[in-house]
Amino acid sequence: MDSGRPPQLKPASIVKLIKLYYDFEQVTEDFVTQFPSYYDLNFYFRGLYQEIEGEYMLKVLNRVRISIAMASGLSVLWSHLNENGLNYTSMLPNKKGERVSTLTLRELVQFEEEQPPEAVLAFLFSVRVMRFVPGEVFDMVDKHYLTPHLLFQVGAFVGRIDTALKVIISLTLHIQYPIVV
Repeated sequence: MDSGRPPQLKPASIVKLIKLYYDFEQVTEDFVTQFPSYYDLNFYFRGLYQEIEGEYMLKVLNRVRISIAMASGLSVLWSHLNENGLNYTSMLPNKKGERVSTLTLRELVQFEEEQPPEAVLAFLFSVRVMRFVPGEVFDMVDKHYLTPHLLFQVGAFVGRIDTALKVIISLTLHIQYPIVV
């Protein structure tokens, strides 16, 4: 049955989707690289966004595992982390001003030669473009570099995230479940 996974897309299709739905210029296939992912599609690319050159990620989410509401909620969360001085990724709005695009499978594969069966073309997928934040997975760092100072910095960063998350969770709970005295 349907796993909800997005279809495989070629770099040429990714470039066309980026230009069609987002305000990017100077994006070419040469600067598009697919990152490995089990559930989603992740593409790194470089381009001009509102005349600013940068590195970005286009992510097509697994339609079964991540809901459109959850993807939108992550956008709010990431914005909050950035507003609190944490260098976290942020989602860029599409041409309609939305941070999460909802595309049908038909829209996703419109530039591909091979088309899926008609019965599945109406499936919806969440698509987002994010600012790319370079770094390494902590577990992959060579153990020789794990100095007490680095571990202290990591702990301080995690503490800042924890504090920022407590504030947004508190605000969200207060809005959803107002305290009545």
